[in-house]
Amino acid sequence: MSAGTVTTSRSSRRALARQVGQVRKQNKAAYLLLAPSIIAMVVLLGYPLYRLVDISFQEYTLRELFARTTVYNGIDDYRKLFANGSTFPTIALRTVIVVVAMVIGTMVIGTLVALMLERLKPFMRSVVSIGLLTSWATPSVSATQIWKWMFDSEAGILTWVLSLVGVDLKGDHSILLSGPAILAVVVVVVIWGAIPFVTLTLYAGLTQVPKELYEAAELDGAGFWLKFRGVTLPMLRPIFLLLTTMSVIWDFRTFNQVWVFNHGGPNQSSLLLGSYSYYASFVEHDFGYGAAIAIVMVLGMFAITFYYIRQMVRGGEAS
Repeated sequence: MSAGTVTTSRSSRRALARQVGQVRKQNKAAYLLLAPSIIAMVVLLGYPLYRLVDISFQEYTLRELFARTTVYNGIDDYRKLFANGSTFPTIALRTVIVVVAMVIGTMVIGTLVALMLERLKPFMRSVVSIGLLTSWATPSVSATQIWKWMFDSEAGILTWVLSLVGVDLKGDHSILLSGPAILAVVVVVVIWGAIPFVTLTLYAGLTQVPKELYEAAELDGAGFWLKFRGVTLPMLRPIFLLLTTMSVIWDFRTFNQVWVFNHGGPNQSSLLLGSYSYYASFVEHDFGYGAAIAIVMVLGMFAITFYYIRQMVRGGEAS
């Protein structure tokens, strides 16, 4: 081996070592920048989750709370969830049905409104966008209370409008006396509040779809549906997956709308899992059982999130 070859080899190794050192320094800097947010997440999310898990294995009622005693009962609270006569399976199934209705309604209507926004003139687009942002900015408790007033059995504007077409919601027919009717209105209220975010996010995605793709599809004779299925849907698939995942998580946690209408009544017939956990903890004062319900919800949301993230990763690898 010649002296020139040896010198070149040593220079290459030195250059590689410098590059590795620079990468390590950059990685350290990145970890240092991420450290505050990671610590904040551990403190704000990790510890409460640990306490939730801990309480779910305890017999924790008002007696233990005031006596400040800790009585562990193993998995008794989890067994109680699925014991004979438990209302948990019924409420869990009800929650799944309601969440599916909320997510489908939100995604379908939000997509249609986004497509409409794309076709509106700038002035009308601005007007519609302001209206969407206004409804989105309205606190859920305030919005639900307004909807409750509109369905009031004596003076509600919607009660009066529906009476004109033969739907009686007055007196003994008030929606507050029917669990399914309350949940139907809750679905409407949640969809109403979720549409703005879905619409504006999808509209932002639509503006990035190349117009040449639509023009090519039109040359091939594609109509609205074929252009949507062949161009819009594939281009916005990651956004649809993300919005669906977020909608499922948010809708599973629905609480304010259910509680404001009738505290989950009558006879727990409008309770969903989010409000059922609260009901078990702060109405029945069985904090261990309420924590067990919350843990099951968290595990369910983790599973759903993991599935959709895996789908997004697979879609990214395929593209």
